[in-house]
Amino acid sequence: MQKTPTLLMKELNYLQSEAERLYKEDLERSFAPLDENMKFKYDTGYSYENNRKELKKIHDEELKIRSALAKFNSVTKAIGLDLTIAEALVRIGQLKNEIKVLTTLSKKTEYTETAVGNYSNRKTVTNKINYDQNKVIEDLKKLQKELSAIQIAVDKTNLTTPIEY
Repeated sequence: MQKTPTLLMKELNYLQSEAERLYKEDLERSFAPLDENMKFKYDTGYSYENNRKELKKIHDEELKIRSALAKFNSVTKAIGLDLTIAEALVRIGQLKNEIKVLTTLSKKTEYTETAVGNYSNRKTVTNKINYDQNKVIEDLKKLQKELSAIQIAVDKTNLTTPIEY
């Protein structure tokens, strides 16, 4: 059977929500009040054994999907890029970190004043940025453009390239 990575990721999210539902049921429905004869007042519908069986099915399917996605990501080139999906995902993380720093640098004012010393001996020190802010802004725009191109390539690949599953 063939499915796109995007569809498999949706299935994975569904499986994870089902597992969370079963874990919550384990915690919330695994007990019930007793009557005066020490018999359950009502049946909660909870079954430890059934939950374990369902969780095993979910975990097996999750493993199968994650393995297929890992294999796909490690060998499939992102459309239009000379990067595999795995490499593109790493590059996305790198770009986001770099963009975060450059965004901060691009917004700094050229001069700042900082108070140093204690209350009775306080002095003001004037600071000036020691980098070319225009270069930072130029680099930031290039990185944002690269990030956008990689994200589009990964999304396009994930939406259109089927995985043997």
